[in-house]
Amino acid sequence: MARATEARLVLLPGAGASGALFEPLRRSFERLVVPPWLTPLRRESLEDYGRRMAATIPCEEPFYLGGVSFGGMVALEAGT
Repeated sequence: MARATEARLVLLPGAGASGALFEPLRRSFERLVVPPWLTPLRRESLEDYGRRMAATIPCEEPFYLGGVSFGGMVALEAGT
């Protein structure tokens, strides 16, 4: 398993926040990735939205996925 510093850290901000929320973490996690939010589809469930977000994250190498507030809920759905 890769060390935390080798693996990417993929974080999702809350619905009312931007990726700037995580900028202070860049010193410790140089491989930090904050993917852009996708536009929700009409009547799309949180589970389906999480699956679409997961499809945008390359997973050829180890990574940690997390988020804050709504981003945490989407991360949970994307990780299943």
